[in-house]
Amino acid sequence: MVAPRLPPEICGVGSYAWELHRAWPGSRPISWLVLSGADASRQEWPNENIQTFSPDAAGFEQLLSAQPGRDVLLHYAGRAYQRFGIPFWMPEAFSRWKAKDKRRKLHVVFHELPAHLPLLSRQGIVQRLSFRVARRLANQATTLLTNSEHHAALLKNWVSRSDVHWFPVPSNIPPPDNDSFSGKRRRGEFVIFGLPFGRLQTVQLFRDWISSWLKTGRLRILHLVGPRDETFSVQADRLLGECLSADAVIQHGALPSAEVSQRLLEGEFCLSTATKLNWSKSGSFMAFASHACPVVTTEQMPVPLNQTISPIDVATISQEAAGEKGAALREWYSQNAEWAIVAKRIANLM
Repeated sequence: MVAPRLPPEICGVGSYAWELHRAWPGSRPISWLVLSGADASRQEWPNENIQTFSPDAAGFEQLLSAQPGRDVLLHYAGRAYQRFGIPFWMPEAFSRWKAKDKRRKLHVVFHELPAHLPLLSRQGIVQRLSFRVARRLANQATTLLTNSEHHAALLKNWVSRSDVHWFPVPSNIPPPDNDSFSGKRRRGEFVIFGLPFGRLQTVQLFRDWISSWLKTGRLRILHLVGPRDETFSVQADRLLGECLSADAVIQHGALPSAEVSQRLLEGEFCLSTATKLNWSKSGSFMAFASHACPVVTTEQMPVPLNQTISPIDVATISQEAAGEKGAALREWYSQNAEWAIVAKRIANLM
Protein backbone atom coordinates (compact mmCIF):
# COMPACT_ATOMS: atom_id res chain seq x y z
CA MET A 1 0.00 0.00 0.00
CA VAL A 2 1.13 3.55 -0.70
CA ALA A 3 0.09 6.35 1.67
CA PRO A 4 1.39 9.81 2.61
CA ARG A 5 2.03 8.78 6.23
CA LEU A 6 0.54 6.44 8.82
CA PRO A 7 -0.46 6.78 12.48
CA PRO A 8 0.77 7.99 14.88
CA GLU A 9 1.43 10.79 12.37
CA ILE A 10 -1.66 12.98 11.89
CA CYS A 11 -3.04 12.37 8.40
CA GLY A 12 -6.63 11.68 7.41
CA VAL A 13 -5.64 9.70 4.32
CA GLY A 14 -3.10 7.68 6.30
CA SER A 15 -5.57 6.95 9.10
CA TYR A 16 -8.05 5.64 6.53
CA ALA A 17 -5.36 3.47 4.93
CA TRP A 18 -4.35 2.02 8.29
CA GLU A 19 -7.91 1.27 9.43
CA LEU A 20 -8.61 -0.37 6.07
CA HIS A 21 -5.49 -2.51 6.55
CA ARG A 22 -6.58 -3.54 10.05
CA ALA A 23 -9.95 -4.70 8.70
CA TRP A 24 -8.53 -6.35 5.56
CA PRO A 25 -9.77 -9.93 5.13
CA GLY A 26 -7.27 -12.77 5.18
CA SER A 27 -3.65 -12.75 6.26
CA ARG A 28 -1.86 -11.62 3.12
CA PRO A 29 1.37 -9.74 4.04
CA ILE A 30 1.39 -6.03 3.25
CA SER A 31 4.33 -3.77 2.44
CA TRP A 32 3.91 -0.05 3.09
CA LEU A 33 5.53 2.84 1.24
CA VAL A 34 5.04 6.22 2.92
CA LEU A 35 6.27 9.72 2.14
CA SER A 36 7.22 10.48 5.74
CA GLY A 37 6.89 9.28 9.32
CA ALA A 38 8.05 5.69 8.74
CA ASP A 39 10.27 5.64 11.85
CA ALA A 40 7.44 6.62 14.18
CA SER A 41 5.08 4.11 12.57
CA ARG A 42 7.62 1.27 12.81
CA GLN A 43 8.13 2.03 16.50
CA GLU A 44 4.41 1.62 17.08
CA TRP A 45 4.10 -1.47 14.84
CA PRO A 46 7.54 -3.12 14.68
CA ASN A 47 6.20 -6.13 12.78
CA GLU A 48 4.99 -4.03 9.84
CA ASN A 49 7.10 -3.54 6.73
CA ILE A 50 7.05 0.26 6.41
CA GLN A 51 9.53 2.11 4.18
CA THR A 52 9.97 5.74 3.19
CA PHE A 53 10.05 6.83 -0.44
CA SER A 54 11.42 10.02 -1.95
CA PRO A 55 9.18 12.13 -4.22
CA ASP A 56 10.92 11.48 -7.52
CA ALA A 57 9.93 9.16 -10.37
CA ALA A 58 13.12 7.10 -10.61
CA GLY A 59 13.55 6.50 -6.89
CA PHE A 60 9.89 5.74 -6.28
CA GLU A 61 9.70 3.31 -9.22
CA GLN A 62 12.82 1.50 -8.04
CA LEU A 63 11.35 1.06 -4.57
CA LEU A 64 8.04 -0.13 -6.03
CA SER A 65 9.82 -2.74 -8.15
CA ALA A 66 11.66 -4.05 -5.09
CA GLN A 67 8.41 -4.92 -3.31
CA PRO A 68 6.96 -8.44 -3.38
CA GLY A 69 3.72 -8.93 -5.27
CA ARG A 70 2.26 -7.29 -8.35
CA ASP A 71 -0.58 -5.22 -6.82
CA VAL A 72 -0.34 -1.70 -5.42
CA LEU A 73 -3.16 0.06 -3.59
CA LEU A 74 -2.53 3.81 -3.74
CA HIS A 75 -4.34 6.11 -1.33
CA TYR A 76 -4.36 9.36 -3.26
CA ALA A 77 -4.98 12.98 -2.42
CA GLY A 78 -2.70 15.29 -4.38
CA ARG A 79 -2.02 17.71 -1.54
CA ALA A 80 -0.98 14.86 0.73
CA TYR A 81 2.00 14.15 -1.53
CA GLN A 82 2.83 17.67 -2.74
CA ARG A 83 1.83 20.96 -1.12
CA PHE A 84 0.05 22.26 -4.24
CA GLY A 85 -1.50 18.91 -5.13
CA ILE A 86 0.81 18.30 -8.11
CA PRO A 87 2.97 15.18 -7.48
CA PHE A 88 3.90 15.12 -11.18
CA TRP A 89 6.51 12.38 -10.61
CA MET A 90 3.95 9.85 -9.37
CA PRO A 91 2.15 8.83 -12.62
CA GLU A 92 5.53 8.68 -14.37
CA ALA A 93 6.82 6.27 -11.72
CA PHE A 94 3.78 4.02 -12.01
CA SER A 95 4.04 4.07 -15.80
CA ARG A 96 7.64 2.80 -15.60
CA TRP A 97 6.71 0.23 -12.95
CA LYS A 98 3.84 -1.23 -15.01
CA ALA A 99 5.91 -1.27 -18.22
CA LYS A 100 8.40 -3.69 -16.64
CA ASP A 101 5.72 -6.33 -16.00
CA LYS A 102 2.33 -6.26 -17.73
CA ARG A 103 0.83 -8.35 -14.90
CA ARG A 104 1.28 -5.51 -12.42
CA LYS A 105 -1.88 -3.74 -11.31
CA LEU A 106 -2.45 -0.31 -9.79
CA HIS A 107 -5.56 0.18 -7.67
CA VAL A 108 -6.32 3.78 -6.61
CA VAL A 109 -8.52 5.16 -3.84
CA PHE A 110 -9.17 8.84 -4.63
CA HIS A 111 -9.75 10.57 -1.30
CA GLU A 112 -9.92 14.01 -2.94
CA LEU A 113 -10.36 15.32 -6.46
CA PRO A 114 -9.09 18.65 -7.85
CA ALA A 115 -11.64 21.45 -7.93
CA HIS A 116 -12.84 22.74 -11.29
CA LEU A 117 -12.07 26.46 -11.14
CA PRO A 118 -11.85 29.19 -13.81
CA LEU A 119 -8.39 29.22 -15.35
CA LEU A 120 -7.78 32.86 -14.40
CA SER A 121 -8.84 32.41 -10.77
CA ARG A 122 -6.25 32.40 -7.99
CA GLN A 123 -5.99 28.60 -7.91
CA GLY A 124 -7.07 27.98 -11.49
CA ILE A 125 -3.71 26.97 -12.99
CA VAL A 126 -2.73 24.91 -9.93
CA GLN A 127 -6.00 22.99 -10.05
CA ARG A 128 -5.63 22.32 -13.78
CA LEU A 129 -2.16 20.87 -13.21
CA SER A 130 -3.45 18.85 -10.26
CA PHE A 131 -6.24 17.54 -12.48
CA ARG A 132 -3.75 16.36 -15.12
CA VAL A 133 -1.80 14.36 -12.54
CA ALA A 134 -4.95 12.81 -11.06
CA ARG A 135 -6.38 11.93 -14.47
CA ARG A 136 -3.13 10.22 -15.52
CA LEU A 137 -3.30 8.08 -12.39
CA ALA A 138 -6.97 7.30 -13.04
CA ASN A 139 -6.16 6.16 -16.57
CA GLN A 140 -3.39 3.89 -15.26
CA ALA A 141 -5.61 2.25 -12.62
CA THR A 142 -7.03 -1.24 -12.91
CA THR A 143 -9.46 -0.48 -10.09
CA LEU A 144 -10.89 2.98 -9.41
CA LEU A 145 -12.31 3.72 -5.97
CA THR A 146 -13.51 6.87 -4.23
CA ASN A 147 -15.67 8.03 -1.32
CA SER A 148 -18.80 9.60 -2.82
CA GLU A 149 -21.24 9.11 -5.65
CA HIS A 150 -20.42 12.62 -6.85
CA HIS A 151 -16.69 11.85 -7.11
CA ALA A 152 -17.44 8.55 -8.82
CA ALA A 153 -19.42 10.40 -11.50
CA LEU A 154 -16.54 12.82 -12.07
CA LEU A 155 -14.03 9.99 -12.38
CA LYS A 156 -16.24 8.19 -14.90
CA ASN A 157 -16.13 11.30 -17.08
CA TRP A 158 -12.36 11.57 -16.74
CA VAL A 159 -11.60 8.05 -17.90
CA SER A 160 -14.71 7.24 -19.99
CA ARG A 161 -15.44 4.01 -18.12
CA SER A 162 -18.32 2.86 -15.98
CA ASP A 163 -16.53 0.63 -13.46
CA VAL A 164 -15.79 3.29 -10.84
CA HIS A 165 -16.74 2.23 -7.33
CA TRP A 166 -17.46 4.34 -4.26
CA PHE A 167 -17.81 3.48 -0.59
CA PRO A 168 -18.67 5.61 2.45
CA VAL A 169 -15.79 6.44 4.78
CA PRO A 170 -16.24 4.55 8.08
CA SER A 171 -15.95 6.36 11.38
CA ASN A 172 -12.62 6.60 13.19
CA ILE A 173 -14.51 6.84 16.50
CA PRO A 174 -15.10 3.20 17.51
CA PRO A 175 -18.79 2.68 18.28
CA PRO A 176 -19.70 0.99 21.55
CA ASP A 177 -21.20 -2.42 22.01
CA ASN A 178 -24.86 -2.66 21.04
CA ASP A 179 -26.04 -2.72 24.65
CA SER A 180 -24.52 0.74 25.20
CA PHE A 181 -27.14 2.36 22.94
CA SER A 182 -29.89 1.86 25.49
CA GLY A 183 -28.75 4.73 27.73
CA LYS A 184 -31.00 7.76 28.06
CA ARG A 185 -29.97 10.83 26.08
CA ARG A 186 -29.82 14.14 27.92
CA ARG A 187 -32.73 16.30 26.90
CA GLY A 188 -31.78 19.73 25.63
CA GLU A 189 -28.11 18.85 25.04
CA PHE A 190 -26.90 19.31 21.45
CA VAL A 191 -23.52 18.27 20.00
CA ILE A 192 -21.30 19.71 17.28
CA PHE A 193 -18.32 17.46 16.58
CA GLY A 194 -15.47 17.69 14.08
CA LEU A 195 -12.44 19.67 13.03
CA PRO A 196 -12.37 23.47 13.50
CA PHE A 197 -13.46 24.44 9.97
CA GLY A 198 -16.25 21.86 9.97
CA ARG A 199 -17.52 23.11 13.33
CA LEU A 200 -17.49 26.68 12.02
CA GLN A 201 -19.54 25.61 8.98
CA THR A 202 -22.01 23.88 11.29
CA VAL A 203 -22.38 26.97 13.47
CA GLN A 204 -22.88 29.16 10.40
CA LEU A 205 -25.54 26.82 9.02
CA PHE A 206 -27.50 26.43 12.26
CA ARG A 207 -26.88 29.77 14.00
CA ASP A 208 -30.45 31.06 13.63
CA TRP A 209 -31.88 27.69 14.63
CA ILE A 210 -29.61 27.54 17.69
CA SER A 211 -30.87 30.94 18.77
CA SER A 212 -34.48 29.85 18.26
CA TRP A 213 -34.04 26.57 20.16
CA LEU A 214 -32.44 28.42 23.06
CA LYS A 215 -35.27 30.97 23.29
CA THR A 216 -37.93 28.26 23.36
CA GLY A 217 -36.03 26.18 25.91
CA ARG A 218 -35.46 23.34 23.47
CA LEU A 219 -31.69 23.74 23.76
CA ARG A 220 -30.01 24.01 27.15
CA ILE A 221 -26.39 23.05 26.45
CA LEU A 222 -24.35 23.03 23.25
CA HIS A 223 -21.30 20.74 23.33
CA LEU A 224 -18.42 21.59 20.99
CA VAL A 225 -16.15 18.57 20.57
CA GLY A 226 -12.90 18.58 18.59
CA PRO A 227 -9.50 20.29 18.44
CA ARG A 228 -9.31 24.06 18.51
CA ASP A 229 -7.29 26.42 16.34
CA GLU A 230 -6.63 30.16 16.29
CA THR A 231 -8.78 30.93 13.25
CA PHE A 232 -11.94 28.90 12.68
CA SER A 233 -12.55 28.19 16.39
CA VAL A 234 -12.36 31.91 17.18
CA GLN A 235 -14.85 32.70 14.41
CA ALA A 236 -17.23 30.02 15.66
CA ASP A 237 -16.95 31.35 19.22
CA ARG A 238 -17.82 34.85 18.02
CA LEU A 239 -20.91 33.65 16.15
CA LEU A 240 -22.10 31.58 19.09
CA GLY A 241 -21.50 34.51 21.45
CA GLU A 242 -24.12 36.46 19.48
CA CYS A 243 -26.86 33.94 20.23
CA LEU A 244 -25.82 31.92 23.32
CA SER A 245 -24.69 32.83 26.80
CA ALA A 246 -21.33 31.49 27.90
CA ASP A 247 -22.88 29.02 30.35
CA ALA A 248 -24.87 27.41 27.51
CA VAL A 249 -21.70 26.30 25.67
CA ILE A 250 -19.24 23.62 26.77
CA GLN A 251 -15.93 23.63 24.91
CA HIS A 252 -14.51 20.11 25.24
CA GLY A 253 -11.61 20.52 22.82
CA ALA A 254 -9.85 17.42 21.52
CA LEU A 255 -10.87 14.29 23.43
CA PRO A 256 -9.78 10.64 23.34
CA SER A 257 -12.00 8.50 21.14
CA ALA A 258 -13.73 6.87 24.12
CA GLU A 259 -14.75 10.28 25.52
CA VAL A 260 -15.97 11.49 22.12
CA SER A 261 -18.04 8.31 21.94
CA GLN A 262 -19.57 9.08 25.33
CA ARG A 263 -20.55 12.60 24.26
CA LEU A 264 -22.22 11.19 21.14
CA LEU A 265 -24.15 8.67 23.22
CA GLU A 266 -25.46 11.33 25.62
CA GLY A 267 -26.40 14.19 23.27
CA GLU A 268 -30.08 14.44 22.40
CA PHE A 269 -29.30 15.84 18.94
CA CYS A 270 -26.14 16.10 16.83
CA LEU A 271 -25.89 18.87 14.23
CA SER A 272 -24.43 18.04 10.83
CA THR A 273 -23.70 19.86 7.56
CA ALA A 274 -24.02 16.57 5.64
CA THR A 275 -25.63 16.91 2.20
CA LYS A 276 -26.28 14.60 -0.72
CA LEU A 277 -22.84 15.53 -2.10
CA ASN A 278 -20.69 15.06 1.00
CA TRP A 279 -22.42 12.80 3.55
CA SER A 280 -20.45 9.67 2.61
CA LYS A 281 -17.08 11.32 3.34
CA SER A 282 -18.14 13.32 6.40
CA GLY A 283 -16.29 11.96 9.42
CA SER A 284 -18.65 13.60 11.89
CA PHE A 285 -21.80 12.33 10.15
CA MET A 286 -20.44 8.79 10.03
CA ALA A 287 -19.52 8.98 13.72
CA PHE A 288 -23.08 10.10 14.49
CA ALA A 289 -24.52 7.25 12.42
CA SER A 290 -22.31 4.65 14.11
CA HIS A 291 -23.53 5.85 17.52
CA ALA A 292 -27.26 5.89 16.69
CA CYS A 293 -27.39 9.66 17.19
CA PRO A 294 -30.51 11.60 16.23
CA VAL A 295 -28.91 13.79 13.55
CA VAL A 296 -30.21 17.18 12.44
CA THR A 297 -29.48 18.13 8.81
CA THR A 298 -30.91 20.55 6.27
CA GLU A 299 -31.22 17.79 3.63
CA GLN A 300 -33.16 14.56 4.18
CA MET A 301 -32.44 12.79 0.90
CA PRO A 302 -31.05 10.39 -0.27
CA VAL A 303 -30.46 7.33 1.96
CA PRO A 304 -29.19 7.51 4.70
CA LEU A 305 -30.09 11.21 5.03
CA ASN A 306 -33.73 10.09 5.01
CA GLN A 307 -33.15 9.01 8.62
CA THR A 308 -32.12 12.49 9.77
CA ILE A 309 -34.25 15.24 11.27
CA SER A 310 -35.09 18.61 9.75
CA PRO A 311 -34.26 21.66 11.94
CA ILE A 312 -37.91 22.73 11.86
CA ASP A 313 -38.95 19.40 13.41
CA VAL A 314 -36.56 19.55 16.36
CA ALA A 315 -39.07 21.53 18.43
CA THR A 316 -41.87 18.96 18.07
CA ILE A 317 -40.33 15.52 17.49
CA SER A 318 -40.73 13.11 20.38
CA GLN A 319 -37.76 11.42 22.02
CA GLU A 320 -39.13 8.08 20.86
CA ALA A 321 -39.35 9.20 17.22
CA ALA A 322 -35.89 10.78 17.36
CA GLY A 323 -34.52 7.58 18.85
CA GLU A 324 -36.04 5.57 16.02
CA LYS A 325 -34.29 7.80 13.50
CA GLY A 326 -30.98 7.28 15.28
CA ALA A 327 -31.49 3.52 15.45
CA ALA A 328 -32.24 3.41 11.73
CA LEU A 329 -29.02 5.32 11.02
CA ARG A 330 -27.07 2.87 13.16
CA GLU A 331 -28.66 -0.07 11.31
CA TRP A 332 -27.74 1.44 7.96
CA TYR A 333 -24.15 2.02 9.16
CA SER A 334 -23.74 -1.53 10.45
CA GLN A 335 -24.83 -2.95 7.09
CA ASN A 336 -22.98 -0.56 4.77
CA ALA A 337 -20.15 1.34 6.41
CA GLU A 338 -18.35 -0.76 9.01
CA TRP A 339 -14.62 -1.00 8.32
CA ALA A 340 -14.83 -4.77 7.84
CA ILE A 341 -17.59 -4.39 5.24
CA VAL A 342 -15.79 -1.69 3.24
CA ALA A 343 -12.47 -3.58 3.39
CA LYS A 344 -14.06 -6.81 2.19
CA ARG A 345 -15.79 -5.10 -0.73
CA ILE A 346 -12.59 -3.35 -1.83
CA ALA A 347 -10.60 -6.58 -1.48
CA ASN A 348 -13.15 -8.42 -3.63
CA LEU A 349 -12.83 -5.81 -6.38
CA MET A 350 -9.06 -6.23 -6.39
